[in-house]
Amino acid sequence: MTHRRSRDPIRHVDLDDLDVEIDAYIATHRSAAETAAGHRRRWDVWEKHCAESGVDPWDAPYSAFEDLLLSRREDGLTYSPSHMFNLLASITDAYSNHGLVPAHRREENKGAWSATFRGWQRDFADAAARGETVTCDHVPLMRSDVQQMLAVPLTAAARTRPCRVATLVACALLALDGGWELSRIRALRFDNVDLASETAIVIDGDRFICDHRERAPGVPWDCLVCAIRGLISSADRREGLIFDTEDRAEIGRWLRKQAGNWPFLRLGGGGRGASTMEIDPAADSWAIAGTRRGLVIVAHQPDSDSWLRGRAWVALAWQAGLRMVSDLVRLDREALAPVRNPSRGEFDGWRLTLGVAKNDPLGTRADVRVYTDATGRAAVDAISEYLSVRDAAQGRDGRLIVGGRRGLFAGGPMKKPLQAAKNDLDELSLLAGIEPVFTTYSIRKGFVAQAAADGWAFDRVQASLRHRKSDTTAQYFPKLGARQAAYKFQAELAEGVRRA
Repeated sequence: MTHRRSRDPIRHVDLDDLDVEIDAYIATHRSAAETAAGHRRRWDVWEKHCAESGVDPWDAPYSAFEDLLLSRREDGLTYSPSHMFNLLASITDAYSNHGLVPAHRREENKGAWSATFRGWQRDFADAAARGETVTCDHVPLMRSDVQQMLAVPLTAAARTRPCRVATLVACALLALDGGWELSRIRALRFDNVDLASETAIVIDGDRFICDHRERAPGVPWDCLVCAIRGLISSADRREGLIFDTEDRAEIGRWLRKQAGNWPFLRLGGGGRGASTMEIDPAADSWAIAGTRRGLVIVAHQPDSDSWLRGRAWVALAWQAGLRMVSDLVRLDREALAPVRNPSRGEFDGWRLTLGVAKNDPLGTRADVRVYTDATGRAAVDAISEYLSVRDAAQGRDGRLIVGGRRGLFAGGPMKKPLQAAKNDLDELSLLAGIEPVFTTYSIRKGFVAQAAADGWAFDRVQASLRHRKSDTTAQYFPKLGARQAAYKFQAELAEGVRRA
């Protein structure tokens, strides 16, 4: 008997239903995640406006859109034309996703709405000239501001008492560099330390030389000798045991906690009886430098990574005119690769391969940005320091920009990247002695203002901003008199050539 192979039943597909499903999928996946989130936030504003007016947000009359032009933001600020345009675009997008047309876009209202909106724009411009509008002013972040932020030392970012920082750093380096057991560290006395030499120090018979030589490019190598000097100078006495009873208990708890956090750290002895700490012998120089520097940073900022991450985040975004959030937060670690000097083969900086963009949600354009001495050594070093510590904490995969409740040890994408970016900018501003007035948009606004001041060609600025249309780039330029007019002329000329 011949057995026929069973077959799956034939599925009869309703093509009309399939078209609807495809359209729904495209509607929900056509925008970048951050753009979709922005649409949702602005739709919430629209729903609140309609609730106050007593109308259905999905069937609002034309008058509701007229009233929207006269409304103010929740913070009391006046809606600028660009903000109002984005709000209306989000409303239109939501209507479109449901096969609806908002009242202000219907054929019978198009002419009236066009005249109303132009009149509102003219009134806004006149009021702004009289100083009667209060809008959100995105203060441009200029090169001098960025340089001050990148120059903020770790000591300025400390969130714990200087004596505690000095204690934890000195103990960690004694364990790693000196191979000291915990019991020996706890028993250290002031008279065991000889500070006679400026370049070396003798601790309980062991001689250490002052050494700041980098083991990984751009990653600071914290010196044990300088750490002990800092510990001695921060003490309020000069005799007896260096560490008091509370310090000795804290040292053990802290070292055990760090060994549990950092993958390359090893404690000898096991459990509460652990007596030694070392870095895994299999770790390479990059992992060693990152782990060692990470311990020092955590001693300064135990519950935050804003100083470390913020400096790298600002450097990556500002130096290349990128968006802090939509251009960077979804990139994986592999997007950053080292650049080697072609003649010497030495490390020369970083190459960033960009993925999706606000106007390229599928990432079809593979843009590349390079960070070397030409863009600023401080930026390269800030990126290197962050990357080495980040890799030591999480490995060399996952997201490029990390953070969260557990700081560097939080895996996966950031939950609130926009707020994290703003927090990092505020903290860096305060540490640098600058008023914290910058937003994430200040990065690109400042980049363009600096480019204009430096005399960049218009097409170079447009390429840096990843804009497809030249008129979009022209909107970024601040009021620069004749230079602004020249940029607008270039934009119009370029657009005319493309259309021809």
